[in-house]
Amino acid sequence: MTRSVTINCLFVLLACAGLRAADEAAPTVTITADWSAVPDLESWAKAAQERCQQWHPLICRVLGREGEPEHKEIAIIVKEMRGIAATSGAKINVSADFVRKHPDDDGMIVHELVHVVQAYPDPNPIWLTEGLADYVRYWHYELGKRDFRIVRDRSSYRDSYGTTARFLAWVQVSKDAKIIHKLDDAMRRGAYRDALFEEATGKSLDELWSEFVDSAATAKQ
Repeated sequence: MTRSVTINCLFVLLACAGLRAADEAAPTVTITADWSAVPDLESWAKAAQERCQQWHPLICRVLGREGEPEHKEIAIIVKEMRGIAATSGAKINVSADFVRKHPDDDGMIVHELVHVVQAYPDPNPIWLTEGLADYVRYWHYELGKRDFRIVRDRSSYRDSYGTTARFLAWVQVSKDAKIIHKLDDAMRRGAYRDALFEEATGKSLDELWSEFVDSAATAKQ
């Protein structure tokens, strides 16, 4: 079994365990969906609402959150707008045009829901905020659905989204099982520093990235 397959298996176990816990836990938030401006997307909006209701406790579990959530009432609003989606506080605005063109992109709404749970006082560094959201999406909700190519001379942990998510997943499995919890906690307290990686793993952020790139290259051989 290759290391990449081993990592995938570990995350399958983590995701399944989290889902069982989420199913057993009583809902702590109320999530509503508003499709009044785009009635043709009623079924998508209802499905998104149910998905978010199920995944909210799992996201909290993945990030290491305990206690009451920052937002107990969350709204999903599907409407005509530019872009894909935008989250502000407890409101997730979703582009109707994007949904019509990509009706099977279920992970998009999960990514946005992570931002609601995060509720960071300052989203900077953005690469980490977005990377954590895509970590939840691609390493728990859509495990194994998509790979993110790492190019030694062009990729960076600061690329955000999938590239950062893959890096964070590697750090968690290879170096520190609690790194996601530690990073989310620091962001929530407005206390994030790059040095947190070295404090958690014994290696600087740049050293970790270099080792990760070597590992990614080896896995493809």
